[in-house]
Amino acid sequence: MVSLSDTRVFLRALTLGLLMAGVSAVAHAQLLSGSSTTFPKQKVIETRVTEWDLPLGADRQPGAMSVDLQSNGGSRAWFVTRIGAPPRVHSLDVGRNFKSGAARWSSWTLHPQFPGPVGGIKKLKPSHDRRFAFVRTSFAVHKVDTATNLVTAYPDGGTDLISDIAVDNNNRVFWAAGGTIKRLNANAPCAKGAACAFAEVVVWAVGGTVGECAIGAFSEATDPCLSGVSVNSKSQHLVYFSDNGANEIGELDTNSKICSTSGVCESKVRRWSLTGLDDPSVNQPRQLHVDRDGTVWVITGSAHLVNLDPKYNRITTHKIPTGALNDPFGIAPDGGMIGYTDIAEDTTLAAGPLTDTQLHKVAMLIPRGKGEPVYPVSTKAVRETQPVEPNTVDSFFESKLVYPKRRTVPTPVTDNAEGIFVEALVNRNSDYEMRHSRFPLGITPDFDRSTGAFFYAVGEAPDALEVKRIGHARLSREKQRGKHDRDDEDIDDDGKNRGHDDDDDDDGWHNDVDDDDDNDGDKDVYDDDHDNDGIKNQYDTKTDKESQDNHSSQLSAAQAQEFQMTAGASTLAMIVMAVPDNLLVPISVEVRNPAGVVVANTLPAPGATVIPVTPSGAGIYTVRVKNAGTSALGIATTLLVRDQRLPQ
Repeated sequence: MVSLSDTRVFLRALTLGLLMAGVSAVAHAQLLSGSSTTFPKQKVIETRVTEWDLPLGADRQPGAMSVDLQSNGGSRAWFVTRIGAPPRVHSLDVGRNFKSGAARWSSWTLHPQFPGPVGGIKKLKPSHDRRFAFVRTSFAVHKVDTATNLVTAYPDGGTDLISDIAVDNNNRVFWAAGGTIKRLNANAPCAKGAACAFAEVVVWAVGGTVGECAIGAFSEATDPCLSGVSVNSKSQHLVYFSDNGANEIGELDTNSKICSTSGVCESKVRRWSLTGLDDPSVNQPRQLHVDRDGTVWVITGSAHLVNLDPKYNRITTHKIPTGALNDPFGIAPDGGMIGYTDIAEDTTLAAGPLTDTQLHKVAMLIPRGKGEPVYPVSTKAVRETQPVEPNTVDSFFESKLVYPKRRTVPTPVTDNAEGIFVEALVNRNSDYEMRHSRFPLGITPDFDRSTGAFFYAVGEAPDALEVKRIGHARLSREKQRGKHDRDDEDIDDDGKNRGHDDDDDDDGWHNDVDDDDDNDGDKDVYDDDHDNDGIKNQYDTKTDKESQDNHSSQLSAAQAQEFQMTAGASTLAMIVMAVPDNLLVPISVEVRNPAGVVVANTLPAPGATVIPVTPSGAGIYTVRVKNAGTSALGIATTLLVRDQRLPQ
């Protein structure tokens, strides 16, 4: 008699074997055709995903996603449904225990007079009150006050083509429509049933097809796709947008205002073309986001992740390696690792009787490459101000508990010259499991867990048609460090931190007999990162919470570079580590406090340098790393901040 566990083992082996045969066949075909100059390393691993099924109600198809911009331990994700009468904005508080802990979902209806389809969502976070959410639909921008359960609509024409939405720290909302970028000042309150003061909308006529997004192969789920708009978090006067038809990425300087004697005012615009790149197939930029370093990340209809560095005018492209007729939807930079969603036809041998013929991916790129120079064309956009009359009504509020369901899914990993692509197939299972999710759309980082953890929205749940499904995936970091790493002591998401959990990786083996507690393939005795969060054991405490920035510099003789570290009220210590690529060349390091006073430094000396710093107060500390040698040198600099871990 064959047991259920034996059946699961067989099915898992068969599924992974089919996938491995498929990716191997693709790699071999690329090698024979000469389409790849290097043989990619490919394998199939498993990813544990957690999913929550919310009741369907009168709205459906979760789409765009966001999270609170200032994470404070709440693990709260936000999403909008794309279709409904009316659509809704939802929050999902998942807590820390993904095995059995209850999550709480809450929902608020959008303004019924200005229906969908629905575009982007962003959460305004000027403080920790988590009060306002903004949503873009075809006919309006909706401001949902989650404290008073009111929704204010700011009408804006009507089109089936919808954009994402962006916000700045002054609670101003940006979106794209009909060749324009618009900015709404929605700070003034508008009472229900009252005649409200007109709000100001500034409109920049940037031209082209800004605000439009051409449909892809899976338009039944991805149409309309999101036309991109995003604000640079450090230079918030710079707004970036995608021009799908012109194949360009644009930058609008909202601070610039040049007016003629006739009263016509203009603002500066720069545009970088994706036409003429080394890869000529790059086309149709869609959703985009500016990461914390000022880099613009774009997903394209041609199945590329595109990286624009507007400071140095360089573009790097990364082709999604698996599938055909790819129709990507969302993109989510996270500390140097880039989340994305994609739907494609399966061209490998894995398409068999046990699987469908498509690949529905929640994925991540760990990028490589220095890119190529692309210089922008400078133009101007006419700028004008328009009034809009807001209207406020009640927003129907609902809130209930929902419990998680977990499964493992096969995950092809492709390592090539453009980066490491980790692609969890959420429409398939590694075990004998009936659940499967199709059309992953929105994606957003989970800032309360290590870099590389993402929430995702499921467009269709065929195994449970009467639900709205939201998922969470910890994608494999493949032993890579991010640009910005977050401490995470609970790698199996069971609500128990390392040191209080007798099975850290939830593999069924007690830590005392498990020689690989984080299940990363490295034996504990040789593993320098026991919780696989990018922070080495010697600096990773179980009681406090660390964050880490990693920088790589190429410095000429006697050249120095400066970095910043931020100490908060709960910061206990800061550590600076600098390692040259030639340990015989001298380097020096100094740290200055917010007042500019040197609080720590080293004299020029060869080899690696480690400097612990006890902060004298909150503020921005400046770290200066110098090549004190007589020849060029590469230096890897790591900046670690240790804060008191707050109770959750």
